[in-house]
Amino acid sequence: MKGLDSFEIRREMTLEELAAFMEAHWDKEEYGDFRVGDPMTSDPDVKTKYIILPATASWCVIIYPKTGGLFKKKNQIKAACTYTSGGAGKLVEHGKKIGQVQTTVDKIKDAKNAKELNEEMNTVADGIMRQYTDYLRELMEREGLLA
Repeated sequence: MKGLDSFEIRREMTLEELAAFMEAHWDKEEYGDFRVGDPMTSDPDVKTKYIILPATASWCVIIYPKTGGLFKKKNQIKAACTYTSGGAGKLVEHGKKIGQVQTTVDKIKDAKNAKELNEEMNTVADGIMRQYTDYLRELMEREGLLA
């Protein structure tokens, strides 16, 4: 599926362990820097956190570990493209617009924008995400962490 990727790892890993692993091994010159947090807010107290990497002006890549559960016993690293244009401020603006009546022209522009954003995610952002996950997979293989 476009905008999603995952691979299996040998053991459970917390987000903090994954971030420490990336801090020790990630080539920031080649693949850029990353941060831990939520792509939609800069609030440090947010509960759900991810490793965030840039993709395009509108999209970023989030990476996180997924622990095997009762039915799915596989430990995985998951990656996804997520929309982030303007961060939380844009969401507040968008929330205000929901209650307003849009003209036909606005609806056409919104549909065109949505199509362009979807195309950007399916091509550019997805390609960048796959480069990140391929590199992370390679790093984990070197360290014997792949399943």
